[in-house]
Amino acid sequence: MRLVNQIEFLIQQQDFETAVSLVQVCGDFASRNHPGIFVCHQLEGCLRKIGESAGPLLNSDSIEAAEHGHASGHALHIMTEAHPVGGSTRFVCRWIGNDTSRTHSVALNAQGTTPVPESLRKAVALSGGSIYRIDENPRNKLDSAAHLRSIADKADLILLHIHPHDPLAILALSSWAQRPLTVFMNHADHLFWLGAGIADHYLAFRKSGYDICLERRDIPSERCSLLPIPVNDGLFPQSKTQARSRLGIAPDIILCVTVGFSYKFSVGGDNLHLVEVILPVFRHRKDVMLIAIGPAREGRWIDGYEQTNGRIDAIGEFSDNDLYLAAADIFLMPMPIQSSTAALEAGNHCLPILVFANPALYRTVFDANSPGLTESVMNTTTISEYRETLSRLITEQKFRSERGHRTRDSVHRYHARTAWLGYLEAALAKARQWPWVNDKKMDGSPLRQVVDRQLCEIRRGILSRPAFILARHCDAIPLGKKMSIWWKYFQPVKSFVPKYSFIEVILLLLSPARISYLRNTFERNRFFRRWFLK
Repeated sequence: MRLVNQIEFLIQQQDFETAVSLVQVCGDFASRNHPGIFVCHQLEGCLRKIGESAGPLLNSDSIEAAEHGHASGHALHIMTEAHPVGGSTRFVCRWIGNDTSRTHSVALNAQGTTPVPESLRKAVALSGGSIYRIDENPRNKLDSAAHLRSIADKADLILLHIHPHDPLAILALSSWAQRPLTVFMNHADHLFWLGAGIADHYLAFRKSGYDICLERRDIPSERCSLLPIPVNDGLFPQSKTQARSRLGIAPDIILCVTVGFSYKFSVGGDNLHLVEVILPVFRHRKDVMLIAIGPAREGRWIDGYEQTNGRIDAIGEFSDNDLYLAAADIFLMPMPIQSSTAALEAGNHCLPILVFANPALYRTVFDANSPGLTESVMNTTTISEYRETLSRLITEQKFRSERGHRTRDSVHRYHARTAWLGYLEAALAKARQWPWVNDKKMDGSPLRQVVDRQLCEIRRGILSRPAFILARHCDAIPLGKKMSIWWKYFQPVKSFVPKYSFIEVILLLLSPARISYLRNTFERNRFFRRWFLK
């Protein structure tokens, strides 16, 4: 909280640019290093104070747009950035494709040098909307927020799909008396995030995320709704035979697939790695293979690859999950952190879904408890039960088929277009009944529940280092001041081992462009990533 107090001092001094940068630092650090809380009301209050104090500047760009009023039937999706990999961008694309009654535009706050995915461009174009790059022209953060507000003023519905540390939308919406209806999509429900006090309504895609909104983010139930993740309910472009032919997989092979970012397979505490769990089964059956999409072939994945002659393989991130799911027979849920979007897509492909449901984490944010999955996935609570069920799925084709069809029917019941639109319109109707209230709340003490202890075990390597985060967000702060902040507020943290001190000083010297390059290198280069991982 010492850094938050420093931010409040900067606001009193009207050094808003530095204050916003440090809010970003706090949000990014807390989302990557779980602090035992999911919201900081003091930090949220800092952003509101900046918005109120800088109100005339934020209003300056939107005066002309305000004279024309909000365009009826025009939704603006505000995203931090869009990527071809991961469920968040696919969620927005499918939202736009399903909701044909509105024109949809997208504002990207920090897309940087990453190309906008073609799927997003196509979805927006078909709806008649536009894509706005907020960071396309160099601006300071307040000017960017003002520009974002001028764009938002043309819509009558604002939908937030922002990263946990992104303050721009919160600044743009603060102290805006006649703003459009604003809805926050809680896509990072297992993390600390900014924005718990700015929206009219909050959408959770699963029960555990909904519960944390109420119990750990202090959002009242009348301002929360459940909105399932949409799935494609049309025909797939390729058959199982065609997909296997493209991948070079023989027809008689039983193909298992798992999908998730590498951190979802990270092991901490008493958790077992997926490779350790399935290896005995794979040693016994030579006609089975596993392809893991997301993690790279490193660590325990190398052990699995070598001990099965390549039948267990991690291929890294891949944008076309449908190709592998179309070729697959069985979907193995990542562990310990499950993947809701990937599991729903697997169910949509008529695959049985096998889950190790750690009793300590069941129905928490580690568990993919989305509607349609809780009643259809195959939950096992012991390693022996998991291996027995996997062996049966491999051996019995009829059993695989029955479980796969059951999963697909359950997924369509909640996530196909017609059902999904019903959830959306019900949520928006509820949102209009409960207008936003600027209710100030006090922060509680950090908790150490089971889920908090497990979140603390997630390993994110160099991306979670404070100097990396400072260099990424504080480009407007002089180097000397950055180093002072790092030394005073971050360097003494006990979890930071001494060997990183020199590396962190080097990171502070880098420009945001170099930091972006370093981040991409870390995510794509196996040797670099392995060297920096804790």
